[in-house]
Amino acid sequence: MEPLLVMDLLLRLGHGPPSTTLRELCRWCREGEDRGPPDAGRVEMLRLLVEKLGDPGAGRCGEADLPSCLRDVAVGWCLPLLRGLRLEGPGGQFQEPGRRLVHSLCALLHACCRQAPPALLQDIAGAPLRDLRRYTEERGRVGSAEGEEEPQSPELSDIQVAIEVLVKLAPLLLEGGIGAEELLSFALTAVKVGEDSVASRMVTGLIPALLPNPGSSLHKCLTVQDIWDRVKRWERTGTVSRVLLLLSSLPQHLLLCTGDQSPPETLDLRTSPEFWEVVQRGLVQPENTSRKRAMYLLKRAVDASITLQSEICSEYKAESDTCLFWWSSEKGKQLIQLWENYILIMETLEENQVHVIRPIFPRLKSLMDATVCNDRGRAPFHTSWLLCAYKRMFESENKTAMKEGLFQFLDLGVMKYPFRTRELSEFICGPVMDAISESTFYSRSPDQVIGSCPVLAVKLQTFFVDFVENVAEEFKGDFLMKLIKSMAAKHWCAVPILFISQALVHIPSRKTWGVEGLHALREVIRCTMTNHQVLLRGAAQCYLLQTAMHLTNVEKVTLSDISNFLASIRTEEALSRDTKLWMELCKWLHSNDRHFRNEEDATEVCLKRSALSVYILNLVEQYMKVPVTEGENASFMPDWFEAQLVSRMILLAADIEEQYSTESGDQKSLAAFLHPLTDVLWKLNTHAYLPVLKADKSLQLLLKLLETSSSKQCTKKPEDRVLNALRECVMSSVEQVLEYTLRRLTSELQTVLDLDRCQLYLAVMNEIVKTLSTEGRMSGSCIWSYISSLTQVSIRYLQAPNDNGVPKLGQQIQMVVARASLAWVCKITAQYPELELDSLEAVKTLVRSVLIGPFNKNLEKPFCSAQDNGLLEDGSSAQGWGKISAQYVHDQWACIYFILNKFEQSSENAACKTCELSLTVVENPALILGACIEALNIVPSDRVLPILQCMKILIPKLYRSEESLCVKSLDLAWKTVLELNSNQLHFWPTFSAYVKIAFHHQLLSITGECAIGMKVKEDKHRIPYTDGLIQAVHIHIELLGDECAANGATEYENRDDQSVRIWAINFLCQLNGSNTLHKKFIENVVSKLLEKDEELRNSKGRYYVNSMLHRLKNRIWQTLLVLLPQMDQVFLSSIIETVYQSGLSDNQASVKYLIEWFIILILQKCPEFIDSFWRCFSYNPESTKTSICTFLAVLVHINVILRSVSKKDQYLKKALSVILPWCLNHNFTVRLYALLALQQVWEACLVSKLEGQELQFLAPIIESCLEQVGHKQITGNAGKNWQRIQDHFFFGKFQPLEDYSLETIFYIFPSLSDVIEDEWIPAWKFNRVMDLLPSSSSINVFNPRNQICDVKLTDWIQRDKGYGLAEVDQDTEWTDVQKKIMPWKSNILDQDLELICQERTTIFGKSSNNSLIIVASLIDKPTNLGGLCRTSEIFGASALVVNNVHCVNDKQFQALSVSAEQWLPVIEVRPAQLVEYLQRKKTEGYTIIGVEQTANSHNLAHYSFPEKTLLLLGNEREGIPANFIQHLDVCVEIPQCGIIRSLNVHVSGALLMWEYTRQQMTKQAVRPETETAQK
Repeated sequence: MEPLLVMDLLLRLGHGPPSTTLRELCRWCREGEDRGPPDAGRVEMLRLLVEKLGDPGAGRCGEADLPSCLRDVAVGWCLPLLRGLRLEGPGGQFQEPGRRLVHSLCALLHACCRQAPPALLQDIAGAPLRDLRRYTEERGRVGSAEGEEEPQSPELSDIQVAIEVLVKLAPLLLEGGIGAEELLSFALTAVKVGEDSVASRMVTGLIPALLPNPGSSLHKCLTVQDIWDRVKRWERTGTVSRVLLLLSSLPQHLLLCTGDQSPPETLDLRTSPEFWEVVQRGLVQPENTSRKRAMYLLKRAVDASITLQSEICSEYKAESDTCLFWWSSEKGKQLIQLWENYILIMETLEENQVHVIRPIFPRLKSLMDATVCNDRGRAPFHTSWLLCAYKRMFESENKTAMKEGLFQFLDLGVMKYPFRTRELSEFICGPVMDAISESTFYSRSPDQVIGSCPVLAVKLQTFFVDFVENVAEEFKGDFLMKLIKSMAAKHWCAVPILFISQALVHIPSRKTWGVEGLHALREVIRCTMTNHQVLLRGAAQCYLLQTAMHLTNVEKVTLSDISNFLASIRTEEALSRDTKLWMELCKWLHSNDRHFRNEEDATEVCLKRSALSVYILNLVEQYMKVPVTEGENASFMPDWFEAQLVSRMILLAADIEEQYSTESGDQKSLAAFLHPLTDVLWKLNTHAYLPVLKADKSLQLLLKLLETSSSKQCTKKPEDRVLNALRECVMSSVEQVLEYTLRRLTSELQTVLDLDRCQLYLAVMNEIVKTLSTEGRMSGSCIWSYISSLTQVSIRYLQAPNDNGVPKLGQQIQMVVARASLAWVCKITAQYPELELDSLEAVKTLVRSVLIGPFNKNLEKPFCSAQDNGLLEDGSSAQGWGKISAQYVHDQWACIYFILNKFEQSSENAACKTCELSLTVVENPALILGACIEALNIVPSDRVLPILQCMKILIPKLYRSEESLCVKSLDLAWKTVLELNSNQLHFWPTFSAYVKIAFHHQLLSITGECAIGMKVKEDKHRIPYTDGLIQAVHIHIELLGDECAANGATEYENRDDQSVRIWAINFLCQLNGSNTLHKKFIENVVSKLLEKDEELRNSKGRYYVNSMLHRLKNRIWQTLLVLLPQMDQVFLSSIIETVYQSGLSDNQASVKYLIEWFIILILQKCPEFIDSFWRCFSYNPESTKTSICTFLAVLVHINVILRSVSKKDQYLKKALSVILPWCLNHNFTVRLYALLALQQVWEACLVSKLEGQELQFLAPIIESCLEQVGHKQITGNAGKNWQRIQDHFFFGKFQPLEDYSLETIFYIFPSLSDVIEDEWIPAWKFNRVMDLLPSSSSINVFNPRNQICDVKLTDWIQRDKGYGLAEVDQDTEWTDVQKKIMPWKSNILDQDLELICQERTTIFGKSSNNSLIIVASLIDKPTNLGGLCRTSEIFGASALVVNNVHCVNDKQFQALSVSAEQWLPVIEVRPAQLVEYLQRKKTEGYTIIGVEQTANSHNLAHYSFPEKTLLLLGNEREGIPANFIQHLDVCVEIPQCGIIRSLNVHVSGALLMWEYTRQQMTKQAVRPETETAQK
């Protein structure tokens, strides 16, 4: 019975007043409250009763006790109950029972307030209003004040309940004029700052309730204009998603509705520029939901414009008069096409597949063309919409799509289009810079040679130059500053920052920025310092320095600003002296000498001196000044940054004086610059009160001057007067420096901070020794006495016993200094043999005493009490003592390596057998190797280099007697090397030392059976490879030569992964087959290679393109081709059969071509082997199949093979008889190869004018075959393939003899046969190596012919090698785009989808689309059920019936349904209940249709479906059982043309659902036309 009828009966039959009935019903609702909340159905009955009491027809509404009763129900029961309810469960999911109860209680409150006096409404609304006010205030304060505790907001359930109450009471509040403005303010604040669930409910419930609905009689309602006026003033950052949420929830109030129910208060936002800015920001939001909402608003606006055809113009008042959106009926068709294209583009960009995105590029170009203003000065389309599209493209998850979009944008020539300059500048400095930061985009294209500049780098250069040259003058400086700041604002990888810096260099010189620009560039340089690749890092610094010189306005900067900027560039990486960049910098400083801004405290510049000279004089003078009272800073080392700055500026000024001074006053100028320094150096050992800080600063400056002045350029100037003058300065004070450093090193260094001074003094001494060596003043100089004294004192310190047992800080520090000094002496002795330090008695004592003490002795930490808080005597922290101890052990091993290396050299030199060495070294190397292992566990990874150098000497001596010890040491050494993988500064020297161990000639000779041999081979396979992109960029920089100063500044270290192969191939090319030893070696290598090929041929490894197996086989046959000219006929006869067997096996294309080439050259060299070649065609055809194509391809070059044969007749006739049977082979590829070989052999026959009865018989057959295949090229795939194979490089332009070169073998062939680029070795690499050795190569490096070099990849087997941008650009406007259907007109808000789904599921059969029910209770497989669920949802079925509702949780079901079960009611009806269910549906008016073949079944093509249809689908195997058929109204079958009896059940159901939907759509389309005709 209907609930309304029940209420009516209660009122009519009740004997008491309505209040009594109300109380009774209320008590009925509250029954069982102790067991849980009341039933929502009972509350609904109570609500209906209250509403019925207010009905004038009820006749009992005048009772005086009724208001009190209603207050008791509302205030006494409903409100307390609502406060205790929660709408969300523990996981944040809505609880359906609780939600339904809250809705029922809120509806009851609404009914009570409507029947009661206004006071009740105010009392009830007060509580949720206070909750909402408190909630918005607290949410607005969250995170606004740092350090404050986050305030506690109301429970989410409480605020949700409060919102539900306000949603129901809002119409009553509006009627009474109670707090509408205040409520709207709270609601909008909650939308802006509230949680997502709260904001969603506000926009779907409360805010629409405050607005007038169609037909509403309320005049006190708020308008959507009030909302928009408040919302558009929100801050732009962080609120876009909430604005879009709000706007998309009010579709009937926004824009202009196109139906008859358009509210009179509708706001047309199409005229608001702020609205379009919100839409544009929404289209590029990172979250998918905001983008969907923005797209929904855009579609609605366009649809409204199409329907209304009214004039719309949204003027943009910022920079131009062009509006973001306008509409005109006159241009309607053009605008419709433009906006439909744009919407299609934005929807397509939501996909990630590159093949889906590519077709939109032509449409983007057409939209870009539409931004150009027409004759009326108005552009049909605004450029800002295109920037939104490109930004979305640059954020794509598909890197290929992102790269192609970036390339298209850079090629557009954006300055041809009316972009707003400021907007475009921000776009370039933002999304474009983010896009070009992807390193993989800089890979070279397949058609570029190794070392070429990447395509993206070239495009960036063109783009930046074009943009800066064409942008308005007032925007240039601002753009370049933003660009540099955007570079400094993020971390860059080495490759992008390099090529962006390179692109900036190409911008024409102009006065752009001042100090701020230099600071920004310095930040960018600081970013580059985090990169590990030294060469790339240095190149980026070079380009940034050139950029600074091109774009700095010297009138706005001082020389101090310039010097501070230059100090951030590393000398050893970029700004080395005498490089091209150094000269360019000197020229720039000289040409702008009088234009720099004066220093703030500078005096007037003398006209006779340059401004730079005056600045240097003041700079050096200020540098050498130190405070008279040093205080606490006396023990601290001065900053190295200042010394680096001063030394570089001194040398720059000196070089400028030398190059541009008319007088030869460079030495005088340098002497003037260095006068303060030399004055201090002269006083080092004589001035008793000279401050330590001043002495240290002078030595720092001296060290930096000596280091910076040394040029790394290979071609030095004939006379470097600046360097000579500097050396004279050093020599004049060298004795004072030696005495001072000796005194300090041997007696005065007592604190932890003094260890830095120790490193300073030893570094200065290293440069002094280097200078003395260059000057030729070594022998008999004071350096001997210096080293003797230093060595003797250091040994004495190390051997001195500790009497009191408690180590003191001064003693320990002096031991560290002594060990470091001895390590320096060992280094100098080995580095400068011309010193003849071996003859010094002190050095001999050092040699004898190094190994006396215990190895790896731990340097005990000095005593520090608990009262000192862990501080040492000098106030320094004891935590860093471990590093000091590690350095002490490192220096000890440096000395040990010196002794071992000296012993190694003496053992190899017979003349040095009398060398006095410790017996411990000679007799017990195992003891030292064990100490090495112990040291590797103690010393940090970046300090193990001398230990590995010792191992390199010891392991080859011990690998037989101490195998386990050697294995352990190798394993530990490799782990240590791997730990340095992220530290490139120490990794390469350490890795190089390890390689020298693993590749020692004695270890390489070990067989793999022993443990040491297995370990060596294992480690060789674990050697890391350089990243391919980094390697390619390295090559590009190296090929720039002097154009990039980093090549001159950075020491060259060949880390090319191909270097080993290149040197090995170069060695093989130097072999001479006429030399007996060479000949034996060649034959041994070839035999081993063929054995390896056979082993790979029989292995079970995966043999796919560019697999390891493929690459190994490719390298084997490349090597065999290189060695072929040195093989004689006898040896070739022993391997020819093996070569044939290799050709018969299945090979990848590159290996196949090499084998064919090898066979061709053998047959051409030794025609005697041709007879054995014919046997290759007589092998089992079934086992060879397409591999026979290898031998057919050899016969294509029959002219080359028979070139040196005088009598060719027999060979040509034999070739014809061999080829012809293969022309009839069933395999298409074999036939093509056979026909091509037949063509070439027949042409050779015609040229040779062969005669004979056999040829007369074969001639018609051959010519017929060739004529027939020639006609096929007109149409069909066969003709296309025939043309492709003829154009293939191996059969076209390739000449086996003329093209025999290293370039063809290692570069051209791999590049034309789909081999990975890592295997391509360009000829210039071979040439660079061979230039280092006397050349006697048996093979040319470069190919003598250009024809094969110009060939492009056209392999007939490998088609459609890529889809380049050039192909995309050629696409026409009508290019179709794959698109998913997005029915925006029926869009519903995301936050209401769950509620709607639940309502559809709960109320079965209630669907807004149609009355189609799909019954699949007889189906078992989850895949079929999942597919049916998806199809049912697509065609709008009202429900899907299954035998078990839990099937929706099955993974196979979900894989096919793709979430369709969330939007479609899924009902459970067991097969046993199915008959009853079908009968019930019959009573409801449904026609039960079975999908089955029966005697009386209807043809689907002729059957007309009723509107209320129930489709019953049968079981996968049995169909519909016989006992169900009698309950069907009709059976429908699908007409078939094939032999198989039935379709898949999912396919059958899909066909019937589509036919039903098609018929219903046709009826709906016909109905309006009929009604119109009747009217």
